[in-house]
Amino acid sequence: MRIILEMDNLTEEYRSTGSQLFDLAEDVSISDIDLAEHRRWFLRIREELLDPTRHLVRNCMRFQQHMKALRERVRIERQISRLQYSLSMEALQLSEEYQKRIEVLKALDFVDATNMVTFKGRVACEIHHQELLITELILSKKLHEKSPAEVAAMFSATTCQYKSGDGPQFEKDSIFYQLKEDVQSTNDWIEGRAALVKATIADVGDELRYDLMEVVYHWASGMPFSEIMAMTDAQEGLIVRCIQRLGEVCKDVR
Repeated sequence: MRIILEMDNLTEEYRSTGSQLFDLAEDVSISDIDLAEHRRWFLRIREELLDPTRHLVRNCMRFQQHMKALRERVRIERQISRLQYSLSMEALQLSEEYQKRIEVLKALDFVDATNMVTFKGRVACEIHHQELLITELILSKKLHEKSPAEVAAMFSATTCQYKSGDGPQFEKDSIFYQLKEDVQSTNDWIEGRAALVKATIADVGDELRYDLMEVVYHWASGMPFSEIMAMTDAQEGLIVRCIQRLGEVCKDVR
């Protein structure tokens, strides 16, 4: 009640005499130690700001513009700090999605129960594209007894950016059907493990495309590029890009 009365009195004084500094610690008889400390700090800063000999910048004709720019800079710096923290390891460890991905890695045996990286995890660390899928293809022996052209065709599913309608339809007795099944079954197994902990792995299934599998197979077998272009409607640039990315993947696997 005392505070309300003092606020009413302050309002009347403001209307008659203008704004004045109101001292909560003395005028409202608040004896909180922290409040008293903040009061002393506030009064000291206020005296420094009001001292015309200490802050000559106040005489600047563009003082308001400079202060506005400073406030905007402080706001941006604080926003940067918040974003940096949100991307830091401390923030990630508190993220539910981060914890789910850790559970997926445990289910796939990329890390053990103590969150230590396993042998399979160390293999994945050497790969820089589709790490989970390619590591599983390697260690599940799906690349064993495959020719270089067949391995290249399998990896092309992870580097292809061309999509033709519903995708290619391979005959069941063709080598391409088997290669596609090897990749797709491995991908489905990974997604199944992720589903057990209600996690999603955006960089696996969404990128798998088999449209240039046959093209890459024949390219790796030594077919002239002019003949390869006659086999597909894909633009030359997309084929070259697919092969370039494929070369990077093969370097990692090698």
